[in-house]
Amino acid sequence: MITKNKYHKKKRIIFFCDDPAGGVILGIIIKEIAKDHDVFPCFTGPSEKYIDKKNFKNNNLKPNTSVKKLEKLILKIKPNLMITAAGIYNMYEHNARLIAKKNKIISIAIIDYWCEYSSRFQRKMKNTLQYSYPDWVFIMDKKSKKDFLIETNFEDNKTFVSGSINLEAIFKNFVLRKKYKNSKKNNNIIITFFSDAFFTQKNRGYEGGIGTCFDKNGKSIFGYTPDVILDLIIENLLIINKNLKKKIKFIIKPHPRESIDALVPIPYKFNKQDKNIKFYIELNKNSENLIFSSDLIFGMGSVALFEAGIASKPSFSVQIGINRKKIYDPCISNYFNYSIKVDTKSKLKNILREYLINPKSRKYLKNKKNVNLSNALSKTIKKINNILLTND
Repeated sequence: MITKNKYHKKKRIIFFCDDPAGGVILGIIIKEIAKDHDVFPCFTGPSEKYIDKKNFKNNNLKPNTSVKKLEKLILKIKPNLMITAAGIYNMYEHNARLIAKKNKIISIAIIDYWCEYSSRFQRKMKNTLQYSYPDWVFIMDKKSKKDFLIETNFEDNKTFVSGSINLEAIFKNFVLRKKYKNSKKNNNIIITFFSDAFFTQKNRGYEGGIGTCFDKNGKSIFGYTPDVILDLIIENLLIINKNLKKKIKFIIKPHPRESIDALVPIPYKFNKQDKNIKFYIELNKNSENLIFSSDLIFGMGSVALFEAGIASKPSFSVQIGINRKKIYDPCISNYFNYSIKVDTKSKLKNILREYLINPKSRKYLKNKKNVNLSNALSKTIKKINNILLTND
């Protein structure tokens, strides 16, 4: 018989994260599960800012930490469980899962987005694919589970639908912020553009290999890049605003892993063409704060478009140039109708005109499909405790 005392026996859980979206989720889990267990965060790279450093000591490892050093740290901590994010490019999370497998440490990987499922658990090493599947995969919903199993042939009974912890947290925060909303008037129309991590290195450098945004010839597999889409949005905004003369604050939010040198020249190119439009590149504010203060949201495939839809903000996924016969829709929030896809210049112009005239317009919005935005964290914590108990 399993006693309550045994269930609540403290365990040692180590967390590995480099991916920023994964960092948001693991950061939330750590705060909750630390109430019952000892936690050892190992956040690195762009994920570091999502760990609560006031309350949790982070093992400050580098993204390129050697396997030998990682293994030494893991064996010193002697964890009962390893939880990792499931980023596409980094070796850090990949190597941690391999070490867990080698040393028979139970591992969980938490997927945060609806695409590139197999790419998260494989890396090309000397022309050979190396796999790092964990013991358990936690995933967002039934759709993502179905797609994940088809793509990977992973075990069904080891794939747990936990819900989306980051979207749940965003939803709760937006509910609170709407309740205490500041009614102060602002004459400016605020437009925010959320970019994606195509160019992750200076001089338009990018990640190669599995899960990349570029083909073997260096061309975008989507038919566009963030700088091209940003250029199109601003160019058409200038055309529409020429007669309307609306006061506009245009904010550009780079992806946390993105090198901004490809984006910076775009606002400078248009900076003095319309005195009513002011451009800003925002590196510090988080997506939630930007969304809440914005009237109109643009992007391509960013999860911020989903978050904007949750906040009931007009949210548009601009994919001008995409070849839909060759590539899937990279924006999952379009599938759930939390954002609207824009694949022609004429549609982009019409949307800009509509919302500059009436920022509260709902003309292009659709009825949203059901997305469960509750109980994700509690389900996740309960399942983690269950796994710990089963493997005690």
